[in-house]
Amino acid sequence: MVLEYGGRNCWAFKEWIEISFKLNGNVPSDIGFSNKRVLPVLSFMGSNASGKTCAMRVLAFIKDFCFNSFRYSPDSDIPFDSFFGNNDESEFFILFCLPDSVDDEYTYELSLNTRRVGSERLSKNEKLVFERKANEIAFDAFFNASTEVILRSNASFFSTFFQYGIKAAEPFKALFEKIVTNVSYQGLFEGFPFDAPTYYHDNPIMLKRVVEELKRFDTGIEYITIQDTYDPNGKSTFIPLFLFKTADGMKELPFMAQSEGTKLLFSRLLDYFYVLDNGGLLAVDEIDLHLHSNLVPMLIEYFNKPENNPKQAQLVFTSHDSSLIDYLKKYSTYLFEKKNSESYCYRIDEIPNNIRIRNDRPLEPSYKSGVFGGVPRIG
Repeated sequence: MVLEYGGRNCWAFKEWIEISFKLNGNVPSDIGFSNKRVLPVLSFMGSNASGKTCAMRVLAFIKDFCFNSFRYSPDSDIPFDSFFGNNDESEFFILFCLPDSVDDEYTYELSLNTRRVGSERLSKNEKLVFERKANEIAFDAFFNASTEVILRSNASFFSTFFQYGIKAAEPFKALFEKIVTNVSYQGLFEGFPFDAPTYYHDNPIMLKRVVEELKRFDTGIEYITIQDTYDPNGKSTFIPLFLFKTADGMKELPFMAQSEGTKLLFSRLLDYFYVLDNGGLLAVDEIDLHLHSNLVPMLIEYFNKPENNPKQAQLVFTSHDSSLIDYLKKYSTYLFEKKNSESYCYRIDEIPNNIRIRNDRPLEPSYKSGVFGGVPRIG
């Protein structure tokens, strides 16, 4: 479970950006998970180029660096950008707990530039348990890492320990592996990590589950079959065919004939269900891309309703649909602003008390009128 994350001197953020799923004592007790004062869902809103996708990049980078960096070429740069390409070190952090002990909170802190790691620290309940300085282990009261472990300048100690098979690192591997996102170093890409047709071919129960949801979303689809065929190079590949009930009987159409929204749901629902089934975190840039506004709350309900989310999975997303502010309430929405080309953000419930925000009043009119900020300054 992710509690907080952030970064400084990265992409659009010169100073610290801190994103928190945690709730304080002023938030009603029915908000958040039952066993931890933590939100299942966060949304990012703001004008174009305000920093929403950059905030997603921060999380995507932390996941990729901790999970995948040992796979980087030893001579490659570390894939992130400092603020306007300056040469100062950047910093990142993530605060989280593991499924078997939600009372123990871990903080991972990272300082680096695009060529090398300066330091990494891991604390448990605010007590330091591991520290790396440059390519040396400076302190280890947790992993009992062998002296044979070689740290590389462009790889995280986490990713390195995963590669070496250090047993104490395995729970952390599971945590980072289950952070799934459609944001990379380059920004938004419409796909997700899974090859959906192949996965559906090998997992017909998941395919049936996705078809049922596509029916619920009123796509007109009756069923989907996955056909085994060959590409022009003779390589085996899987092609989905979509079946529709017409007055003349069942008819089929290929994937490319579907609407952009149906194509997206066909691929993306797999990622929603993977995260829900495994208790991970799904980070979706432009959750409403190609989708009717009535469908987005249905996707959010997967996470917000306890009966749909027994593994306590989490969702964070960006959107320009201001109606979602009232659906999610003030505790679950971050607004993004930019000043002097520096992005920053704040949660609506953090707005100073001189702007009174009542729980029983609609928020969208005040947001759209600019009272809360996070809207374009046109003119």
